[in-house]
Amino acid sequence: MHIALLILLGFFSGLLEGIGITAIIPLFSYLLGQEAPVGNALVEMIVKLFDYLPFVYSPLSLLAFIVGLFFVRAIVMIFFYYFRTRVSSSYMIRTMSELLSKILGAEWRYLLTQRLGYAEMTLTRDVQQGAALLESISQAALVFTSLVIYVALAIYISPIVTLLTAISGFLLLLVYQPLRSKVRAVSTEAARVEKDISHFLNEHTLGLKTVKSAAVEREVFTKGLLHFDQYKNILLRSTLFQSMGTSFMQPIALFFIAVIFAFFFYGRGVELGSFVALIYLIQKIFTYVEGGQSALHNLFVRLPYVENILTFSNILSKHEEKDKGKKPFVFSSSIEFQDVHFSYGEDHLVLKAISFRILRGGLIGLIGPSGSGKTSIADLLLRLFEPNRGNILIDGEDVRTIDLREWRRKIGYVSQDMFLIDGTIEENIRFYSHHIGRADIKRGAELASCMEFIDKLPHGIKTVVGDRGIRLSAGQRQRIILARVLARNPEVLILDEATSALDNESERLIQAAIDNLKNTITVFMIAHRLSTVKNVDSILVLKDGVIAEEGSPEKLGADTSSYFYRMSSR
Repeated sequence: MHIALLILLGFFSGLLEGIGITAIIPLFSYLLGQEAPVGNALVEMIVKLFDYLPFVYSPLSLLAFIVGLFFVRAIVMIFFYYFRTRVSSSYMIRTMSELLSKILGAEWRYLLTQRLGYAEMTLTRDVQQGAALLESISQAALVFTSLVIYVALAIYISPIVTLLTAISGFLLLLVYQPLRSKVRAVSTEAARVEKDISHFLNEHTLGLKTVKSAAVEREVFTKGLLHFDQYKNILLRSTLFQSMGTSFMQPIALFFIAVIFAFFFYGRGVELGSFVALIYLIQKIFTYVEGGQSALHNLFVRLPYVENILTFSNILSKHEEKDKGKKPFVFSSSIEFQDVHFSYGEDHLVLKAISFRILRGGLIGLIGPSGSGKTSIADLLLRLFEPNRGNILIDGEDVRTIDLREWRRKIGYVSQDMFLIDGTIEENIRFYSHHIGRADIKRGAELASCMEFIDKLPHGIKTVVGDRGIRLSAGQRQRIILARVLARNPEVLILDEATSALDNESERLIQAAIDNLKNTITVFMIAHRLSTVKNVDSILVLKDGVIAEEGSPEKLGADTSSYFYRMSSR
């Protein structure tokens, strides 16, 4: 609908300009004391139009008529550009919204495979190029409709010259077809390299501390230059192809103008009005042929970006997170793993025949060497993945029958990755959950032992934490994240090595907060340090993807052959 409106506005704009230019013919005829040319229906229509206007036919009124037409055309063009921007911006917002929704709704297994910066570039650069493609299409529509009008008007004046001009313009477009193929290939390469650059910058910006501590800034810079040089060469090639497609239009247009002058001067004698109008129209025809070439160039430049959007969108749709659960979350007895097998791929099982129970109100510890599958169990509890085989039950019900959003609202998760937004402490604890009030935030902060440092800050809970919480210590950041979870009143709290990167004092404070939750919230602690699980009710020892040991800290500590005993005696 909008594209049709743009085509209509473009046609109307071209028609107004064409009528205005054609009106030059009777104007010059009048000034030279000649009759208006006979046989040009449009010229005759313009002359007869003055019979119905409240002013007489004269050079001044004819000139005012021409100026008025161009003023109306200017208004039409304002509407054209307004609607064109409206169409492209609506597309951009709609596409960005759809992609963001699909990214947020994609399954975790797929998101884990995404390169850093790829989704960001697709959401921004690719979508912007897609919006620009719509503008190029509308511009091409304007060029086409205007070209039709100018060719039609020029035919009235000189069919032979117009036919030669049209054929030449068509041949030029055919000649430049190989260039457009090259432009598309270069643009496809540019879209890929842009994502490589985004990935490189995101990856090394996040790891900047590691880069500096390893003193490899120059090496990273050199690698970055390789990406930048590659992108520069692509831009140079694209610009070369574009300039080759437009630079020859002007001399070709001048050649045809010379031919027209010779045709009128030597062949028919000069009719000044017709000559001026035809010169203008031929120049405009070549201008729009050049504009058409430029529009086609832009189309081929931007098509790869739109193809990336469509491909990415289709892949996201295929990997949409499925939620078939309808039942409410009810936890009164236990959560149970029954013979659970799990793998990230098809060839290697991370978890093998895992079976254990988490009793309501209990404090369970999970330990084991790195790579044994501890975080995979947390991911299964969060329902980020589903088992390859076996079942996870809550009070005897398969967890897949429980509504997924409600499940995750009831399962609190704190990992060693401290994700904070660049906002206030209050905003970080609320974390987009607008139903959480100030009382909930304060209660969560008190349970997480946060108030003792929040009250000492100049702005208290309104203190801005900075990007990724940089203005706070690691221990303070982790306690705010714990407060974020506790403010939501979870029924189960998963701590995935949440204190592994903290100093002893920070660990002690968080450990005290966890101990205070005992018997009120079910806590599942994944730990690297044995000191973290010394007060739990039961310990699971995971080794090579299987539960190798299970029992209370006292029981495992008394077994000299156990992993727990060996680690605690070091």
